[in-house]
Amino acid sequence: MLEALADIANIDDFMVMDSTFDPQAGKSNLIRHTYRFPAKGKDDEPVKKGDKVAVYTEADNDHTRKNKSSGNTHHFYHMNLKTPIWNQSGDTATVLYCEVVDSKVV
Repeated sequence: MLEALADIANIDDFMVMDSTFDPQAGKSNLIRHTYRFPAKGKDDEPVKKGDKVAVYTEADNDHTRKNKSSGNTHHFYHMNLKTPIWNQSGDTATVLYCEVVDSKVV
């Protein structure tokens, strides 16, 4: 689970990816799965400083839950995969800021 260090206006400017672990060479640059956070709707709870963000590989609906003790919101996202991707010691989840300047359908 990640903690937002600042208010996030557009969660869809971020993506998470997994990288594998090679026991002989250490961390690998092989990226097998990426997940771009979906844009929040106008009625969705925005991600604020101190909120928690979790990404699950399982299939489920994205949702939020208010933490009664802290007052912060927990945001749960799901990649809707059939098998876990973080399943070996050394696997890493990396979060990237990826505001799109331009894109083209190919």
